[in-house]
Amino acid sequence: MEVDSIGKLTIRNLKCNPAKVKDLPEGENKLPMAVLFGKANDVKYSEDRDMGVMHAYFTGTFEGLNLVDKTALRSNKLTLPKALSDAVEKAIKDLQAKDDGKGSIAFAFELIAVKATNQVGYVYEALALRKPEATDELGELRAFVASTRKARGPEPVKKSA
Repeated sequence: MEVDSIGKLTIRNLKCNPAKVKDLPEGENKLPMAVLFGKANDVKYSEDRDMGVMHAYFTGTFEGLNLVDKTALRSNKLTLPKALSDAVEKAIKDLQAKDDGKGSIAFAFELIAVKATNQVGYVYEALALRKPEATDELGELRAFVASTRKARGPEPVKKSA
């Protein structure tokens, strides 16, 4: 699967269209739209000048997969729907308070559009495939290095002349 890079990963630029849930056949009311996952190491804020509100976005390493058309994007910035954004933001702030700003938060969500009787005709539902939690960024590589060195055996002793 080809993964393209983009400046900021959002539901919109992943080309998800939650309104398509309204076109589902009778009896079907859920449309799996995207999987979003990554490691966030900071939260930043930008102002929506039209609405006069601040929005959180995250910096780190992120990837998104559109489950309808299979578009895959990668970015070092991510904007999430409000409820998901709040959960990741809280986890980052908790980590920063404990670890002096070090570390990152790993998470994975599946985003689903659900038919609703509200004005737009849908709501978001999210499944936490991995709840936002602190992660050891180098843990996987540390384990790999340890297992590789162990499999290779002890280092040869250099003979002095």
